[in-house]
Amino acid sequence: MFNKVLLVNGTKTEPIVVTKVSCSENATMFLTANGSAYGTGDYIRRSGASYGDYRFIKLNGKVSKVLCGNWLGNWYITESGTLWGCGRNDFGDQGIGSEDSMIGSPFTKRADNVDQVFADRSYTWYITKTGELYGSGNYSSSSLPPNSLVFTKFADNVAQVTGSWHTMWYVTKSGELYGCGSATRGQQGNGDNSYEYEVTTFTKRAENVSQVACSDYTTWYLSKSGELYGCGGASDGQQGSGSTSDVKTFTKRADNVAQVVCSASTTWYVTKSGQLYGCGDASEGQQGSGSTSDVLTFTKRADNVAQVVCSGSTTWYVTKTGELYGCGSVRYGQQGNGASGYGVDGVASFTKRADNVAQVACSEKATWYVTKAGELYGCGSGAQGSGSYSDVVSSFTKRP
Repeated sequence: MFNKVLLVNGTKTEPIVVTKVSCSENATMFLTANGSAYGTGDYIRRSGASYGDYRFIKLNGKVSKVLCGNWLGNWYITESGTLWGCGRNDFGDQGIGSEDSMIGSPFTKRADNVDQVFADRSYTWYITKTGELYGSGNYSSSSLPPNSLVFTKFADNVAQVTGSWHTMWYVTKSGELYGCGSATRGQQGNGDNSYEYEVTTFTKRAENVSQVACSDYTTWYLSKSGELYGCGGASDGQQGSGSTSDVKTFTKRADNVAQVVCSASTTWYVTKSGQLYGCGDASEGQQGSGSTSDVLTFTKRADNVAQVVCSGSTTWYVTKTGELYGCGSVRYGQQGNGASGYGVDGVASFTKRADNVAQVACSEKATWYVTKAGELYGCGSGAQGSGSYSDVVSSFTKRP
């Protein structure tokens, strides 16, 4: 339970009981039971550290939430609601009033009274404790919101915000769903998928919504009664419709659903009774079906499931008793089975990797899990806390 961590002021031992982990292709951050947080990877720096310094460092303050944004930015929120960020800022996504490079800069305070934060390749959104939605970024790449170099208010009474590279969605406290962005595959649910067509303002799409999930090409939402609706791309079967034709309007796919997650090519949901269903791309075994043939309809894969996560090429779930199962690509060692490399066959059936697991997180290049005892294990490439970004860790290894 006590692990050794490299702190900002050197190496020492302190009690580390991990409660949650977040990861992207380029970074890893975790929370501890006493409110401390640690990070490693691109743009998470010790003062004076070199670009290639990939050891875990301790972040400032008592922290309540951490987020490794997709590709460019990393964020954390303190217990008092202060939002801190670091990253490249290529699109104004750090909200500093410019697109000036922030490479090598430490975490810097961005806002107060913050409850949630979400970041993707070119923008960042946060929700205040009173439900106000603010965004920054996308400035030189698109006419889509936020289209601002500073954090700008967009909505009130917001409960959840999410997005992908070209789409953005939020749910209000009363359950209204609003979206904007690309509709090239029908992912706005508005009946259109014209080439390069975009919805440039947030537009209401549904009511009575409890959760929304999306990828670049698909959008899914859950109603408050557990009905699952989806729209968007279906080239790999990821709409679960039995077809590879894009779906232009939100269409009901299931009842009694508790959780939905998706990548651009796969979709997974867990029912309220713990049954796991998936569909879509299986080219690297990520459907857990024992085959690499795409799955065009939602198919049951497991029972007694508490959590599911996926990247485009891997899928992981945790059972209610804490067993961890995974399948999919081993290209970067991210299955933790000792295999890695291009051209190496993926794991095509769900395979047990660990017991007593409380949470799992994954990216295209890495997988992390937290045990019920507060221990952290990781495998894959980049941001493994091993001291080198180029290391490929092909077996689950205790960190930090």
